Amino acid sequence: MHTITCFVPSTTRDRTISQSQFENRIRETLIVMADQFGGAFSQESMGSYLDQTGRLIIEKVALCQSYVIGLDSAAIEKRYAHMLEYARKKVIDWQQESILIAADDREPALVFANQIDRPIADKRLELALIPA
Repeated sequence: MHTITCFVPSTTRDRTISQSQFENRIRETLIVMADQFGGAFSQESMGSYLDQTGRLIIEKVALCQSYVIGLDSAAIEKRYAHMLEYARKKVIDWQQESILIAADDREPALVFANQIDRPIADKRLELALIPA
């Protein structure tokens, strides 16, 4: 069994979006993940990171997660690539610096719109998850 998580932000640039907009982002992500992995759930938390200017950002996030069972490694890889592409589109749509995709069998990846994805260890980022 494997897990894949997409961190869904509650902000656009430096402003908080409405609760209904946040719920729509979560719902859309859950639908995509259920389509790729057979099901998904979400949990709200608080996250923090340093933005590109070094400013500390603290925001509400939703962790949308799927448990992956019964897929061979090639199928998992294909679906993981689909999630990276989904995140790349959402970086633009949601006006984000990056979106974090994590899987238990690899380094978490920061997904950027027009840059090469980087493992989390390659970027100045501190992520603190506190249950909401």
